[in-house]
Amino acid sequence: MEIKAGDKVRIKSWEKLLEENAEFYAEAYVEIDRGPAFVEEMQEFCGKDLIVANTWDHEEEDEQTYTWFEQEGGGYTFSSWMVEEVISNEI
Repeated sequence: MEIKAGDKVRIKSWEKLLEENAEFYAEAYVEIDRGPAFVEEMQEFCGKDLIVANTWDHEEEDEQTYTWFEQEGGGYTFSSWMVEEVISNEI
């Protein structure tokens, strides 16, 4: 799945993330630690559409990593394994 800055993507549901990544789930921390980790605070974005602000290659994994920034300037890093589908390209 090729994703570029400006694309709109849908983040997988929490249930689907757990199902696909059960071996990486750390219940004590409520996160999926699969580099980069999916942390508890990111659950609010599950099933939602986000605009990709920037893309880069993750050096430790053979997959792209994507970032979406909140309006306040903070943000989270989402990786391709967290993305359900590309909704539209380069908005």
